[in-house]
Amino acid sequence: MSALAKKIAELPLSITTPRRGPANTCFPIYGHGDLEDWEQIETLRANGYEWRSVQSHVDNILGVERPLALAKFRYHWRRRCFCWPEDLRR
Repeated sequence: MSALAKKIAELPLSITTPRRGPANTCFPIYGHGDLEDWEQIETLRANGYEWRSVQSHVDNILGVERPLALAKFRYHWRRRCFCWPEDLRR
């Protein structure tokens, strides 16, 4: 074993933290992705609500004073951002 490999092998195991990803503007508002919340959003969409209406209802329920841009809202609720665990992202 080379000197470098030996020194690397002697390093203590580190405690890994989950990958955070970029800071999302949606996280402070909607938090970590939640499948139950997502299912309710999908139910609204299936019942004919447009994204803008869905955002309005959700933001009113949460008391959001400064709504996100609609594209960011959709991006979050389509489970594409880092608010969602990797195994739930699409």
